[in-house]
Amino acid sequence: FPSHDRGLSDGYTKSEADTRFQPLDGPLVVSANTSSNALRITQTGTGNALLVEDSANPDASPFVVTADGNVLVNATNSVSGLSGIQSQVQINNSAGIAAAFVRYSSDSLAPSVQFLKSRNATYGSQTVVNIDDGLGTLRFVGSDGTNFIQAASIASAVDGTPGTNDMPGRLVFSTTADGASSPTERTRLS
Repeated sequence: FPSHDRGLSDGYTKSEADTRFQPLDGPLVVSANTSSNALRITQTGTGNALLVEDSANPDASPFVVTADGNVLVNATNSVSGLSGIQSQVQINNSAGIAAAFVRYSSDSLAPSVQFLKSRNATYGSQTVVNIDDGLGTLRFVGSDGTNFIQAASIASAVDGTPGTNDMPGRLVFSTTADGASSPTERTRLS
């Protein structure tokens, strides 16, 4: 790296910065022995906070962290799903599996996906959940050509009064009938 810092905030346009800041010919390693952040990216404008792109196709944007913290892979904008909810983590893929959870270990443990719910609005603090609180939902959604319509879901909820080391739960399986636009409960496991 040059001995002085330069950036777009110093008055360079992107095209000027592209000619002034030469690419690294090797890996960039950020190493810090500190209790503070090792690397911090602060976005004060309206653009993305982080953009990783292919030099052969710069606008393809294979990995983006937006200014509001959404993580997008193979996308530049988050998709509005059901009820207009924006995707906070979105993986687009047209060639097969979009996500895989893999564990290599010499034990009997398997990969895991967890949905965690607390009634406390402060991150890291816990407040007991209530009966009928939702704990997680898998939704299966297809496009009707105009909107995304839910075809099925598997939902988990609290199925009784929770207590210390006691979390009663249920799974609800729902599907959408032909001619309908929302799922109906088909099976409940308590």
